[in-house]
Amino acid sequence: SDSLYTFQSADQESQFQHLSQELRCLVCQNQSLADSNASLAMDLREKLYELVKSGKTDQEVKAYFTDRYGDFVLFNPPVK
Repeated sequence: SDSLYTFQSADQESQFQHLSQELRCLVCQNQSLADSNASLAMDLREKLYELVKSGKTDQEVKAYFTDRYGDFVLFNPPVK
C-alpha cells in the first residue's frame, strides 16, 4: 500500500499516484504499477518514489523508465 511512502508535499504525492497509474508492471503487462503486487512492480514503485522525492518532472521520470525498459513500460506508449 502507498502508506509506505511519505511525501513532502501533496504535489509529490499526486505525481507519484498518477505516474504509478501511467507506468506498466512489466510482469503483469495489463496492470499498472499502482495495481500490481508483483515484486518487480514494488521495486519499480520504490524507484518511482525516489525519483519523485528527488524532484524529477513527469517527463524525467518517464524517460528514466523508458531508457531502461522501453516504451512498453508506459501504459499509453507514444506513437512513433
